[in-house]
Amino acid sequence: MKSINWNKMSELGLIERINREIMHPLGLAISRNPKTGMSEHIFVADDGFFEYGNIESTVISDEEVIQNLKVTLSNHTEIKMYFSGYQPKRTLTNLDPPGDD
Repeated sequence: MKSINWNKMSELGLIERINREIMHPLGLAISRNPKTGMSEHIFVADDGFFEYGNIESTVISDEEVIQNLKVTLSNHTEIKMYFSGYQPKRTLTNLDPPGDD
């Protein structure tokens, strides 16, 4: 099994995505140390609410994440084999709008 560190997760926009979609609504936030590429703790908001504010988003599509991982891990045959047939189950662009059931 291969791995990537939290700096690569941030490059891929995954920390922001996890924070926005999962952690922030719970009053939590993933943090990382850019010098070490490690996440040493999770922040807990005093008021139960986290917001990024006025920053440029780093979130990219599922397809872009997979393409970047392929490049990053390109010398690992098992990773290439796993992702060769990958089809995202859910993307931000193919979600049905609420109320269209």
